[in-house]
Amino acid sequence: MLIPLEENYKSLRNTSQNVHENFYIFLNPVEKYEMAIDNIVER
Repeated sequence: MLIPLEENYKSLRNTSQNVHENFYIFLNPVEKYEMAIDNIVER
């Protein structure tokens, strides 16, 4: 039971991250650049 729950959680996190990335497209280029750096640092 734990494995499917964990997989669902991972896919949910990926989905929310995609939403965030789509949202950042609307920001100005400097903010997008800073967000990209933050994402790289977090990974």
